Amino acid sequence: MDKLLIAVLTIGFVVIVVGLMVVGWMSRRRRQSGLGRPAQAPADLGTTLLETPMLYVGSTYAADPLNRVTTGALGFRAKATLIVASSGVVLGIPGQQDAFIPRDALVGVGRGTWTIDRVVEQDGLLVISWLLGDSTLDSYARLTGSTPIDEVVSTIQGLVPEAQANEASEEATGSESV
Repeated sequence: MDKLLIAVLTIGFVVIVVGLMVVGWMSRRRRQSGLGRPAQAPADLGTTLLETPMLYVGSTYAADPLNRVTTGALGFRAKATLIVASSGVVLGIPGQQDAFIPRDALVGVGRGTWTIDRVVEQDGLLVISWLLGDSTLDSYARLTGSTPIDEVVSTIQGLVPEAQANEASEEATGSESV
């Protein structure tokens, strides 16, 4: 009887914890419902500049790097494909609608070492900063193909509108002097 009671209590505890996790996730999605969804990739992306496999790690608000964005295909880590084209950047996540970042929504690109639940070697993550509605997001990816991360960074940097790149560098300079 003691073993049965322990098993029932353990199963009950696990069910409660999983239930709380689901409620928390649904609550986060509801709070972020005003954010909108990433655009769908157009049929004609223009010239494909680069395509490489990656592990999509996640997206966060730029001002709040511990707050995961759950809208559209951005909510879960997945094996994916990064396509950089003349019209923008596509995060191709299997089983989800591709997340398209139009060229004029790009704010910046760089390298990072950590995000929400992932820490890698120094500068081992690709970080793409972009606008979704009025919010600036950072999307993180770990490249898994043979394309060097510096090549991907420079290719995407070539797409960032000059005015937005200047604003991003001024913000970075301002935050370093504080």
